[in-house]
Amino acid sequence: ILGLIPILHLRRLATAPVLREEGRSVTSGRAARLARRALVTVQIATAFMLLIGAGLLFTSFREILAIDPGFEPEQILTASVMLPDSTYPEPHDRRVFAQRALDAARALPGVEIAAVTDTIPLGGSYSDGVMLAEGHRPVPGEAMLSPDRVTVSRGFFEALEIQLGEGRFFEDRDSSGSSPALIIDRALAERFWPDQSAVGQRMFKPQGGDDPFRTDEHTTWYTVVGVIEKVSLRGLVEPNDRLGTCFFVFDQEPKDEVSFVIKTAGNPELLIDGLRDSLAAIDPELPLANIRLLTDRLSGSLLTQRGSVFLTTLFAGIALLLATVGLYGIVAYLVTQRTREIGIRVSLGSTRSQIFKLIMKEAVGILLLGLAAGIPLLLLLREALASQLYGVGPLDPRVLVGVSAVLSFVTLAACSMPALRATRIHPSVALKV
Repeated sequence: ILGLIPILHLRRLATAPVLREEGRSVTSGRAARLARRALVTVQIATAFMLLIGAGLLFTSFREILAIDPGFEPEQILTASVMLPDSTYPEPHDRRVFAQRALDAARALPGVEIAAVTDTIPLGGSYSDGVMLAEGHRPVPGEAMLSPDRVTVSRGFFEALEIQLGEGRFFEDRDSSGSSPALIIDRALAERFWPDQSAVGQRMFKPQGGDDPFRTDEHTTWYTVVGVIEKVSLRGLVEPNDRLGTCFFVFDQEPKDEVSFVIKTAGNPELLIDGLRDSLAAIDPELPLANIRLLTDRLSGSLLTQRGSVFLTTLFAGIALLLATVGLYGIVAYLVTQRTREIGIRVSLGSTRSQIFKLIMKEAVGILLLGLAAGIPLLLLLREALASQLYGVGPLDPRVLVGVSAVLSFVTLAACSMPALRATRIHPSVALKV
């Protein structure tokens, strides 16, 4: 579209009057110069907006990378199997399979800790449900809490090096025949028991009916045995209204999805064949699927943010190149058009620095006009980026100053070349033009 504008201008240009009347050529040249200045101003404004967007997204991405996920992903292998109801119809069957699989995994060379779960952190599959604290009644209008529900075996927290805030992790005594145990995260503990310890408190799953808070002899009570610090299950950036997480004992509530979390002393990928063979020895009909390193899952969870940064930076770079070339062209054309004038100024005693300032003044004026024109676009960008930024405001002063400095330096550096060329114009040559 921008390329069509000068072509259309040439189609409307009448050459005969231009050749006959210098005054009309000057008028036509002035209009053309204004059009070129306007186009370059738009290019600078667009480049300014895109560079700000790229800077904000990059800064936000850097803030996200600094987030502590609450677990250590290094040297962790994850994989899953699905237990069909036809072969494993009862909880006892699933419990026995999980124990045999864990024994086989722990026997593999290089394995330090092995555990099973129904929810791999950053695995993309999650479940939640209402959990209520004993004696808790929400205020009118308050919705019941539906925290994430995760079922894990002994060793899960130790394998991921999840920090224990108070209480203990699951142990051998938390078996199928013992009292149901529960571990919750800090967010849930502070929601229900903000001024006291959550360890030893009891929670239950509502039974439905008219009064979800009603309990009776059929209610299953879960005793909180430990509180862990925040763990990022769904992604590094989670909503501010996150409700927390409940961790149940796998032996007490075995699931049909059995996912392995295995911490190794060396390269986790070397265990894949051994783990597959060990499970095939237990049940050859169960394929091992969803095999990935936890570090790869962490990196994959940032794919959207990484793609946004890459694309925005790419377009911003192209816009910066176009704006630089456009402004360079304007200044170079200006030097050509004013060659005679420059020669006269030099003959009358103008110094090289004065000629340089004269030419650069034009470039600085267009640059400042472009930056000013980019401010309304920046306000539009603020609304578009507000939901995609983390840890940085849509008008972060560091980004604004940095982008303005980069844009100004690059464009003015390019314009300095034709300006320097103007300082070398000899009066005798210029006056012959």
